[in-house]
Amino acid sequence: ASELLFGGICGVAYGFTSSIVGHPLDTIKTRQQTLSEFHTLTIRQAWRETGLVELYRGITAPLIGATAFRGLMFATYASAYTWFGHHGYFTGKISGTHLEKRVVVSGVVAGIARSFIETPLELVKVRQQTMQPIPMLKQIFTGASMTTMRNLFLVTNFFVLMDSANHFFPKDLDGPFAPFFKGATRATISWWMVWPIEVIKNVQQKSSKDLTSWQRIERIYHKHGIRGFSRGLLAGTLRSIVANGAAMLAFCHCQRARQIAPQIDIVDVDQVHKTVQRRQTTVFMPAKSFDEIAAHTKSQNQRHQLEAALELSLI
Repeated sequence: ASELLFGGICGVAYGFTSSIVGHPLDTIKTRQQTLSEFHTLTIRQAWRETGLVELYRGITAPLIGATAFRGLMFATYASAYTWFGHHGYFTGKISGTHLEKRVVVSGVVAGIARSFIETPLELVKVRQQTMQPIPMLKQIFTGASMTTMRNLFLVTNFFVLMDSANHFFPKDLDGPFAPFFKGATRATISWWMVWPIEVIKNVQQKSSKDLTSWQRIERIYHKHGIRGFSRGLLAGTLRSIVANGAAMLAFCHCQRARQIAPQIDIVDVDQVHKTVQRRQTTVFMPAKSFDEIAAHTKSQNQRHQLEAALELSLI
C-alpha cells in the first residue's frame, strides 16, 4: 500500500511538471505529424507563426490527465515490482542479461494500466492541438490499440533503461543534475524506439474518418514514404529532453520529501524498516554494524536507503 500511495504522489509530480514544461513543443510535434501546412515548417517557424499562448492549446487534458496516468504508471510499476518480488521465478535474471524478469513484466503491466487513462486524454489533446472538434463519447477510445502498443514498448523500455543505468553506472551518474540527465536520456531513447507508432496514433486520433491502423499506415507511406513515420521527431526529441529531465528532478525531490535516498529505484522499503525495528528493540544487545546489515542489500541505492532509515531511527 505504501508503494502504491507514494509512487502515485511522485508520479503526479512527474506528470504535472512534464506537461507544463513540454506542452508547447508537444503541440508543434503533433501539428507537424498531422497537419499538412506544418509538415515543412521548422520548430522556429512554427513557434513564430503560432505564438506561445497558442502552443498551450489543449493543455487542460494532459495537465489533469498526465498527473493521473503517470501517477498510475509509477504506482503500478512500484506495486507490481514489489508483488513479483515475492515470487521467486520473477526475481531471476533473464538469460544472458543483468535484468530481473520482474523489471520487464512490471513495465508491461504499468504500460497497459497507463493506456486506459491516457487514450481518451490523448484523443482530446490531439484534437485541440490540431483545432478539430472534440469527439463524441462513443469515439473516446479512438486510437486505443496504437496507444496501448506504444505504451507497452515505451514504458517497459523506460524502466529497463532505468534499471540498466543503475546497474552499469552506479556511481557515475550522481550529482545535483543527475536526475535531469537520467530522465532525459531514458525517456528520449524510449520515445525514439516507438516514434513510428506515435505518428500513426496521432494521425489516427486527429482524423474523424473511421480507418483501421493498417489503413493509416498505408496512407502515410503512400503519401510521404518511409520519412512520413519520422515526422515531428526533432520537436519531439527536444520536448522529451526538457520535459522528462525537469519532471525527473521533480520526481526525485518528491522522494527526498520522504527522507529516503533520492534515487528512483524501487526496493522493498518495508523490509528496511523491519530491520530498523529489530535494531531498536534490541536495547541491551550490541547493535549490528551498518556494514553487517548493508552486506545483505543488493545495490548501492538500497544501501543509501538503509543508511537513511537507520539515521531516522535515531531521531
